[in-house]
Amino acid sequence: MKKILFIFFIIIFSSIYFLLHYFVFSRIINGLNPSLYLYKIILLIFLIGGVSFFIGEVLGRFFKLSPLLYIGSVWMGIISIAVSVFILEIILSALFSGYQKIFTQTALVLIFILTVISVLNSAYNRKIKEITLNYSDLPKDLENFSIVHLSDIHLGKLSTHKWFQKIVDEVNNLNPDLIVITGDLIDEDISDSEEYCSELKRLKSTFGIFAVPGNHEYYAGINKFRNLADEAGISVLINSNKKINASLSIIGLDESSSKRMEGIGPKIDNAFEGLDENTEFKILMNHQPTLFNEAVKNGVNLQLSGHTHSGQLIPIYFLVRLLYKYPYGLYSENNSYIYTTSGTGTWGPPMRLCSRSEIVKITLKRNSVPDTKNNSSR
Repeated sequence: MKKILFIFFIIIFSSIYFLLHYFVFSRIINGLNPSLYLYKIILLIFLIGGVSFFIGEVLGRFFKLSPLLYIGSVWMGIISIAVSVFILEIILSALFSGYQKIFTQTALVLIFILTVISVLNSAYNRKIKEITLNYSDLPKDLENFSIVHLSDIHLGKLSTHKWFQKIVDEVNNLNPDLIVITGDLIDEDISDSEEYCSELKRLKSTFGIFAVPGNHEYYAGINKFRNLADEAGISVLINSNKKINASLSIIGLDESSSKRMEGIGPKIDNAFEGLDENTEFKILMNHQPTLFNEAVKNGVNLQLSGHTHSGQLIPIYFLVRLLYKYPYGLYSENNSYIYTTSGTGTWGPPMRLCSRSEIVKITLKRNSVPDTKNNSSR
């Protein structure tokens, strides 16, 4: 079944990928009306760019970081940006006929500028976001309790040991009481990577590290993820819970898409089964920012989620906001909060146009007004 789903995914992905390339290519050709020589150059660029990701994926199985995979991933991001820009170009060309060539040339310049901004933003503009959450009924022993929230790190072919080492250093410098990882820690099986495993073991907090799987843990193999987590001292909660101290319990849900693979999906009743009735404060980890209303009904004080990357690139930015009620940031209901992070890493293109990568530190207080502040990690 897993192989069938994978083949189906590849067919759908390849078809959409081809159509996007055809759309952008046809707009450039129609707008520039190039000579035959220039036409062949543009066609060659699209052919090389289009296949580089797939060839890079294959080479990436033999080399730790395939340059072609990086180029192909950036090219994928360029096409994503280009689709949005050329949709705008179509509208302008329809409104102002006779200026299509100028609009096309402007679109190409804009795509280049946005690509450079996206690559640099992803590589150098990660932030540490500090949030204070105020509860009128917060247990006294949780006053100033700090939680570092990580998500969507996507360790794999396109990440590096040096990059992840810096993330671990930044997390440890925050001296958290608790670290939570809300899915997509890995993109592939990294259990044989001594560098990544040693860095995961360096993560430190007073009450431990807890994680739930995301969709990519199931793509990589959920049992491989469990083994990696056990080796690194990370407690994985899948529709289960764990008491942290006298006042605090943490609950973890399964990834919703896991039902199509090796999982059973999120089961709130199972997740709360056996929960200590004396628990005064409950934190729920759910990879996708869903089921918040059900969480509130079950007395959850704080839900932590990721998955959306806050869009990462256009036009996905707009799609995420159509699909999710809580796409990014802090939301509240009945004195309960949900925070959806934009993620600590990136998936696919190592680019961010519409958001920044972040490490989130949440501090619990007995006050009345929530407060947030952002600090650059550079």
